Parts: sequence; structure tokens; C-alpha cells
Amino acid sequence: MTADEVQTLIDSVPCDLCNSPPGLQMYLVLAAMIDIANGNPVPETTQGLISEVNCLLCMVPPGLVPYLMVQALRDISSGGGAGGGGGVTCGAGAPVAAPASGCGLYINTTDGTLFEYYSGSWH
Repeated sequence: MTADEVQTLIDSVPCDLCNSPPGLQMYLVLAAMIDIANGNPVPETTQGLISEVNCLLCMVPPGLVPYLMVQALRDISSGGGAGGGGGVTCGAGAPVAAPASGCGLYINTTDGTLFEYYSGSWH
């Protein structure tokens, strides 16, 4: 990547993204990565992304964010987005279906429980 390409990228950052609340940057990245890993578009507005972050803030302690980022990257690389990887999903209650890739993460939005799927079952 050249210096000009980096500057072009910097210049393309919308002003409202720079004004996101302090401390949310890692959660913003995680939310975008989860969207991509699950084959969904990243919200075009910062407020749309912050809405996703609000869910994550309730469910994911800061120390777990890097691990979820690694899992999302694994899912992106193994499935190219579009659901090919295990993904990081969330929903009310315990997970039911097994991820197609044989591994994945699930966040119970009712109580914040994090489930991991490996070796044929949810843990």
C-alpha cells in the first residue's frame, strides 16, 4: 500500500465516524466484522453501526472483544462472508442449530451467555 492510498483511505472516513463515543472503536470494528462474517452488509451510517454496538456492549465484556474478532476473521476467511463460516450470531435463548462449518459462537441476548460450537455440540 502506498502513502497516497493510505491518505485516500483516511480522507474517505466520514466525519461522524470520527465523533463516535470514546471507547467504542474496538466494538465498532467487531460489529462490522460480525456483519461481514455473517454475510450481511456493514451499516452505512455510524449510528447504524453504533446500534449494533449497543447490543454487543451488553453482552460482550471488553476482554472478550479481541477473541471474537479473531473468530469473525476465521469465519470470513473460511467462508468469504455469506455464511460459509461458523459466524458469530445472537438470539434470545440457547442456540439450536449447528453452524454449517462445524464451529461458531452464539450470544444469548436474554442473559449474555456465550456459547461455542465445536466437537459436534454447543459448550
